[in-house]
Amino acid sequence: MYCLVTDNKKYIIYIMKKFSRLKRSSYSIFTIFIFLLIFSVFLGFTFYFANSIFNQKNENDIVFNTKNKNGHSESENIAKKIADQFTIKNAPDISILVTGLGLDKEITNSALNKLPNSISLGFLSYSHNFEYVDITNRDLLMNIPMETYNYFFKDNGPYSLICKLGEANNSERLNYIMSKSSNFNGYYTEAYESFTDDIKDLNFLLKKINESSQYILYNDPKEIKSFKDVAIKLGMKDKILKVDIIINKSMSETKLEKRLNDLKLIAKAKGHAIAIINANIYNIDILEKWIKNVAKSLEYNVVSISELREKINAKEMSE
Repeated sequence: MYCLVTDNKKYIIYIMKKFSRLKRSSYSIFTIFIFLLIFSVFLGFTFYFANSIFNQKNENDIVFNTKNKNGHSESENIAKKIADQFTIKNAPDISILVTGLGLDKEITNSALNKLPNSISLGFLSYSHNFEYVDITNRDLLMNIPMETYNYFFKDNGPYSLICKLGEANNSERLNYIMSKSSNFNGYYTEAYESFTDDIKDLNFLLKKINESSQYILYNDPKEIKSFKDVAIKLGMKDKILKVDIIINKSMSETKLEKRLNDLKLIAKAKGHAIAIINANIYNIDILEKWIKNVAKSLEYNVVSISELREKINAKEMSE
């Protein structure tokens, strides 16, 4: 009996020792697990901050991998911009001259402030004080007043070229106008002028223009003049441009926009189109909105009269 008790006692002691070791072992495993968990969390945070810094550096240095709010990468935006520039470069050209500026300060300032530099500005020869016009960034043309078909009812002023005045008097008047516009890029004529119907007077005018560094934009809605033929004979084909559309002050908004849209059709047909718009606040506001819509379409290239002239001349020389 004693042996059995002794043996049982030894067995119990043995089990207790095993259990004690197992408990200590489990404590060790739990400690290691906690340590590994803390260490993993530490590594995770370290990796997160390091990755954030690295990505921020990449965003600053390499913009091609970033995404915009629409989900497009910057590289796609750059590619689109290049494509847009290529489209615009090869699109039909539209040029617009806003005329009659210089006398009314409100209208003149409206044209200068609202219209982009791609729109040319035409000033009356009776204007004074051009100091407020930035001639380095604007394409400026000066009006040459001439005798019109309704001359007896509408006097174009003391500088106007009149058929019966003779070359000497007309030359004096034209010299004065040209001296005022020495910093301008060119000249423009009014619609329905009759002075150049006479071939002698037309020769006189174009010869004077040819002596200068400027060019002339002419109106010929009735197609009865021979500007181009005389210019070719004088060797100054590169110094003349013809207006395609004339937009008057009295047009309604619907009609004005229709006439502006007619420019698109002309430009598509022959590669370029030129319009003259008589300035007022109403016309300038409508033109400003129309130009923005044309720019968004990427179907047409709005350029100044002078830029269009250079493009036409360069194209004709290459052909």
